[in-house]
Amino acid sequence: MHFNNISNWLDYWFIEQRLPEPEQKVFKRYYHSFVFHFGPYLRKHYAAQISELEKVIAERPGCRVLEIGCGCGTESIWLGLLGASVTGIDLQQDRLNVAWARLDHIKATLNLAPDVKFEQVSVFDATRFGKFDVIWMEQAFHHVEPRDNFIQLLAQLINPGGVVVISEANAWNPFLQLQLLLERGFNTVKEYKDKDGNSHVYGIERITTAGRLSRNLEQAGFTVKSVRYFRIFPNRVWADRLEWIESITPTWFKPVFTHYNLVAVKE
Repeated sequence: MHFNNISNWLDYWFIEQRLPEPEQKVFKRYYHSFVFHFGPYLRKHYAAQISELEKVIAERPGCRVLEIGCGCGTESIWLGLLGASVTGIDLQQDRLNVAWARLDHIKATLNLAPDVKFEQVSVFDATRFGKFDVIWMEQAFHHVEPRDNFIQLLAQLINPGGVVVISEANAWNPFLQLQLLLERGFNTVKEYKDKDGNSHVYGIERITTAGRLSRNLEQAGFTVKSVRYFRIFPNRVWADRLEWIESITPTWFKPVFTHYNLVAVKE
């Protein structure tokens, strides 16, 4: 089976149940809004969200990729199908079970064997895997704490000339900030214990701006190559009819779009 883009790849898992029941339940909970509606608007942005990363992978065949906060493994496996050697890490065991089950499925059913592995480990312990050529984070940066330590860690995890691609929610968007404030209040950091009793600090949707993230990366020895703002609307059926509004939005307004992709290179 051939998948034209990552949206088609994700849709493959929506159109019928392909996982054992426990993993299928976790998968549906993880992608609850997508399962409800994966229409043209969201499909377009989901595919475009990874476009910068796909270009990097194409230019570096066989490169080592680290995905931080891999969740159920969608992007990690997709990058493996594109030819990268991928390590996906996450702290949530149930989500990693889904990722492993998806790998088993495509090996057995689609005869595909991407070079992908998943590890339940904190990013602060990821140096055990060596250095990487590419690091990818999708809606994960706002969960990583302590943030200052993490920026320095990125510089240790990546090879000279390596690329970091971060896709994040945009703190400049007032409606997104209001929504988060109503959901979690002003408390943006918490501590929790994993199944082994280990304590972890966790950011509660502590979103930031592309400008601040750029400055922090530059202080750690990175050069920011690009920032692309995208998306106005949430995942709703009516958004499919309003996509044209984004195409006529003036450039000066785009920095308050709900999301951005940042690409930085380690010098």
